[in-house]
Amino acid sequence: MKINSGHGGGHASRDVFNNPEIFVDKFDGPDRDEWQKPDEVIRSFKLRDDSIVVDIGAGTGYFSVRLAEQVRNGKVICFEQASKMAEHLQNRVRDLGLTNVEVRSDGTDGVFLLEKQADVIFSVDVYHHIQDPKRFFAEVAQNLSTGGVLVVIDRTEEKIEGQPTGHRVPAEKVIEEMRVAGFELVEKLDFLLPVQYYLSFKRTQ
Repeated sequence: MKINSGHGGGHASRDVFNNPEIFVDKFDGPDRDEWQKPDEVIRSFKLRDDSIVVDIGAGTGYFSVRLAEQVRNGKVICFEQASKMAEHLQNRVRDLGLTNVEVRSDGTDGVFLLEKQADVIFSVDVYHHIQDPKRFFAEVAQNLSTGGVLVVIDRTEEKIEGQPTGHRVPAEKVIEEMRVAGFELVEKLDFLLPVQYYLSFKRTQ
């Protein structure tokens, strides 16, 4: 599986995310919980104790460290393209003693692989950074178990304090691009998140 772009659309964006200290308050501040609703999102994944979950563009680990509590006999695999951000998350995981969380950075060639197929693969505010989502998610599909789900959460046109404008991808475009990538929409939870859409997909091939 190859990432064309993780948190950023190019090298300049990647350099920005290689300064994790400037994002900690933004990504992990308590005010984010009010609109991100992490507990509700994680419940929607319907995880087992031994589920394998993949967090694409994990950032500072906002979701990953919470997920670790839900899959004590499973694994959370965090992919983070920005090397300094990945290092920050690795240190956080170590300091918290989370033995079921693995942090991976794809390095220079953008290639990463899963040893086992995942039950849930998800991204939050990452889709709009990916340069070729149809190709990227077609490769992601090969890492999803039969019956597994792919969840895309990304920004709507709404704006809240602290969120940048621009880089919006309409939900309808995501659904069409995911269809080309080999997925079908199974759930759209418009009511769940106030400034993001929530789209759940399953493989069609």
